[in-house]
Amino acid sequence: MNRNKAETEKRSPGFDELLAELENTVQRLENEDTPLEEALGLYEQGIGLLKDCLARLKEAEGKVEMLIRDSEGILREVGFSPRDVPASQRPAAREREENGEAEDE
Repeated sequence: MNRNKAETEKRSPGFDELLAELENTVQRLENEDTPLEEALGLYEQGIGLLKDCLARLKEAEGKVEMLIRDSEGILREVGFSPRDVPASQRPAAREREENGEAEDE
């Protein structure tokens, strides 16, 4: 049973492969010469690929973390979400600060 699981995981395409397949499917759908029946099948396939890509992205988002400095200058880990990063630590705020511009937030 472990062998089957390992084989399944080996055959599971990566995000880049799924995205490439989705792009190929979209290109085939955009071809005006594609018969209706084939287009419907491609549409279904594309929806499945899109769901797989979104699931992979959501999974990756859950794993991503970044380091930021808190108000005392200490590095701490936070979840990767714009809401988790204080406005003063966002790249645009840092850039304005480095350029001596006033903060508009």
